[in-house]
Amino acid sequence: MRRFLREREAQVAAAGRSPLGAYNHPAWWVEKLRRDWPAEWQDLLLANNRPPPMTLRVHAQRASAAGYVERLAAVGIGARVLGAPAAQAVVLDRPVPVS
Repeated sequence: MRRFLREREAQVAAAGRSPLGAYNHPAWWVEKLRRDWPAEWQDLLLANNRPPPMTLRVHAQRASAAGYVERLAAVGIGARVLGAPAAQAVVLDRPVPVS
C-alpha cells in the first residue's frame, strides 16, 4: 500500500497500458476474445464494460407495456416497449432512481 501511494502515477499508468487494466477483464477472457475475434476483441471488451439499459417488466394484469410507456412520458421519462418475445418489457432512455 505504501509503495502504491509513493508510485501512484506510475502504477496507474502501467495498469492502463496492460489489457487487464485497460479493459478490466480477466487475462483468460481477454486472450480468448483476442484469439476468437481478432478484429473485434477490443470493441467487445469496451462494450462489455458499458452499463446495460434500465429495463422494467410491466405486470400484465395491472397495465400494458404501451400504457406504462405513456404514463412514463407524462412525467418526463423517455421509454419504449422492447417488443416480442418480451412484450411486457420497457426500456428506459436513461436510468432513474427506484424506490
